Amino acid sequence: MRQRRVQVLLAVVVLLAIVRVALPYVLRSVIVSQADQALVGRVALEDLDLSLIRGGVTLHGLGVHVDELPSAEPALFEAKRLWTQISWLALFTKTIEVEEFELDGFVVRLDRMKEGMVLPRPVPSEAPPEPEPEPENAEPLGWSFAADDVAFRDGQIHFQDHTVGTEPAASRQVNKAPSAPSRSASTFR
Repeated sequence: MRQRRVQVLLAVVVLLAIVRVALPYVLRSVIVSQADQALVGRVALEDLDLSLIRGGVTLHGLGVHVDELPSAEPALFEAKRLWTQISWLALFTKTIEVEEFELDGFVVRLDRMKEGMVLPRPVPSEAPPEPEPEPENAEPLGWSFAADDVAFRDGQIHFQDHTVGTEPAASRQVNKAPSAPSRSASTFR
């Protein structure tokens, strides 16, 4: 009887290990496909690391492109590393508490034309959208959001203004660095 319990326990441990190894690969494809459906353009993600016990996820090589197909155009937004950690216990109180959010090596590229900002626009559908049914319960769901520690490192914002003169205005890079980062305060480096 004891040997049977050990075999069942060993099988459960092996099964959990297989699920843990496969989870990042499955989540990567799910995250990219869901983001592609929600956004206009294309989302690229090189790698994903999970920290299940801490409630964290790290996205490596994140890029949001304006075009649907790969091209030579640079991404509208890209980041070398995005780390976020949420509090598991806060979920029981209907709070999404981001304990840590770090964005490293990010670049945002914006172009302003005479018509306005160049951002991806949704492709108009041929059928008019169906009106959404009104919810029966008009009360808010009661979820709240909190962020404890936010850090932006090695970031650049490129703004190209095509409305002035014949040549576009030079792009600008913005890097801010406070003297000392503190908890519950935004950090720009």
